[in-house]
Amino acid sequence: FTQLFDIELIIIDDDLFLARGPKDLAEFVDVYVREVNIPVVIEGITPSFVNKNSLKVLRALPLAAMRMGIESANKVGQEVFKRTHPNKNLEMAVEYLKQIPKKTLIQFDFILDSPWESETDYVETLRFMTTLPKPYDPLLYHLSFYEGTSLRSRAIQEGIITTNDKSHVTRRYGLVDDTFINSFFKLLKAT
Repeated sequence: FTQLFDIELIIIDDDLFLARGPKDLAEFVDVYVREVNIPVVIEGITPSFVNKNSLKVLRALPLAAMRMGIESANKVGQEVFKRTHPNKNLEMAVEYLKQIPKKTLIQFDFILDSPWESETDYVETLRFMTTLPKPYDPLLYHLSFYEGTSLRSRAIQEGIITTNDKSHVTRRYGLVDDTFINSFFKLLKAT
């Protein structure tokens, strides 16, 4: 099948991929390796679902890359983005990721430009970033207030944006603001 269509890479973009039980994950890996066995990227990994057993099973895959959404490593940001896992879960997930083969690209998502996070909050996230296993690729995203989200409602209620603000439609979400604190995130990305 993969030769027929010249498929060179499969991307799985599922925030709940690791929420499957160990038996289901092991079965998926077994079938994937036996039937497909081409490089795979797993995106949307949620720290609270990362554990030693899940990553041990995934190591059998021909992993090209894994992407985990951290968003923020400070208390304020985690509350804003409803990241309910405590930092120790995040640190444990990062420890487990160190077991992934070095040839696998590891990416971490960070959301910047939040009106609710202070520079002190961002410094806490930057400090956390320095503890991440290298090499990794930090993916930096501008906080966008999408229609129908609680963050948009909160931003409107607090006067941060107006009801007819459509910047989320016209702005490229990977383009962060040119601020002093963001320059440190960009610097980490460049190294």
